[in-house]
Amino acid sequence: MISRSDLPQLSEDLLKERGIPYEYLRATVSSIKPIQSDRLPFDDNHYLRRYTKIINDTYNPLIIDKDFNLIDGHHRYDIIRRMEPEMTSVRVLQLGISYQTVIDLFKNIS
Repeated sequence: MISRSDLPQLSEDLLKERGIPYEYLRATVSSIKPIQSDRLPFDDNHYLRRYTKIINDTYNPLIIDKDFNLIDGHHRYDIIRRMEPEMTSVRVLQLGISYQTVIDLFKNIS
């Protein structure tokens, strides 16, 4: 497991800027492998906002690597897991590289 502080916060704009290949797709919840060991706590209102976005399908897609390791979106993933078995697939942005390569690419950026 990887510490939250070692995983970059990613966005489509940042991926484009860095030339990191990616594609949008749907993935089964069970195929996604969380790799973050710790989470920041959030209050009930924050949880409810995220839950509502997931229900309305307006959430930012989870970002996974080429092997379905979850890089960004662990809180969303935790909420989605609680919604199983009703929710079986989610929108993801899948990178064409491994999470270790992502960590290496972003390790010296503040």
